[in-house]
Amino acid sequence: MAAWRHCTVVLWSLIGFCAIIGAEQQQQQAVLPSTIADQVLNIVTQAVHNEMRSIVSNVMSRMEALERRLVSHVESLGSRLTLLGSRMDELAPISVQDTQSLRTEELPSRLDSHKAQLDNMTAQRSEHGLQEDENSASVGGLILRIDTLATQLETQRSQLTELATNHQTELADLKSQIDRAVECSNSQRNETSQISEADVRPRDCSDLPNGSTTGVYLVYPDVADPSQSVRALCDMDTDGGGWTVIQRRDDITPREDFYRTWRHYKRGFGNLTGEFWWGLHHVWQLTSVRDRRYLLRVDLQAFDGDRAHAVYQDFNISSESDGYRLAASGYSGNAGNSLRNNINRQFSTHDRDNDGWLGNSCAQRHQGAWWYYVCGFSNLNGQYLGSDGGSNMSGIWWGAWKKYESLKKTELKIRPF
Repeated sequence: MAAWRHCTVVLWSLIGFCAIIGAEQQQQQAVLPSTIADQVLNIVTQAVHNEMRSIVSNVMSRMEALERRLVSHVESLGSRLTLLGSRMDELAPISVQDTQSLRTEELPSRLDSHKAQLDNMTAQRSEHGLQEDENSASVGGLILRIDTLATQLETQRSQLTELATNHQTELADLKSQIDRAVECSNSQRNETSQISEADVRPRDCSDLPNGSTTGVYLVYPDVADPSQSVRALCDMDTDGGGWTVIQRRDDITPREDFYRTWRHYKRGFGNLTGEFWWGLHHVWQLTSVRDRRYLLRVDLQAFDGDRAHAVYQDFNISSESDGYRLAASGYSGNAGNSLRNNINRQFSTHDRDNDGWLGNSCAQRHQGAWWYYVCGFSNLNGQYLGSDGGSNMSGIWWGAWKKYESLKKTELKIRPF
């Protein structure tokens, strides 16, 4: 009886454990971001709960029947033992004389009868013990099956959680792509609307209508083929506006990689709403036509909030066959002239060395690309090292202003004068 009570306690504990598992499953289902994942998990959980309810109901019924049989057998056994005691009592007062008076065969026969009854009760007890062992084994099998189902449920829960996480990542990526597509569509729609209102095709940002705000516009820098357009960031606020921005570095994430090849610097890279290089080819298209002469403005900002600028007169670059050679003159501003050794130098990248320093590569040494001459005094396309960059020649720096201190923000922009 004690063993069965113990089995009952264990079974009810298992039932409580399964209920806890179901509750935890329902709580984790509540945070799944995918409707599909919720439905799948509900189906699996309901199937497991139905199976467990059926198992528990079967076990309880069998235990109740077994308990009734045990009570009945115990009562029967008690009755037989009482009867046996009575018969033994009857045998006890037999005197020696009575025993001698019994026939020789009678006493052994009676003893054999009592022995047979005892053997029969012993066999019945053994039978009850075997039945009890069988029922215990059955309960153990059911417990093992419940444990197996619980393990399967946990495995499925982990798989569904992983599936939900993957769906969440995919949805986030898809949302990001949609947002970028919408932004691009809105930007192009605004550009088309503004240009159609002016009924002109601006060669650069200085041709935009009066009242235009800072933003991204379509411009047509190729005089030889005015139907070819390119998107450009127009600064309509700084010093009267009309600036076409050809480079921007800033503390913006995701961070843009500026340690790139010649091909990238030729065509341009990055995001016009973040960090970017507009493209040497587009700059050459604008500045090579001498009906317009351009200013170059360099705007700088340090991490401590200090700002400075440098302006150069008559800025232009040559064609690709001449290495996009830099021409500029007439420095003014408060940042210092850190282009003085870069004038008349060809552009260099880590895969095309034009710096004039035999056996060395300034682009590789400074981890950037620039109009280097024996590496020079500026490196605005170096690595973005942040506020902890300190003085590092591979960072973004303007030597005449902050030496090798890593800068927070830089912009290169051009405008006709």
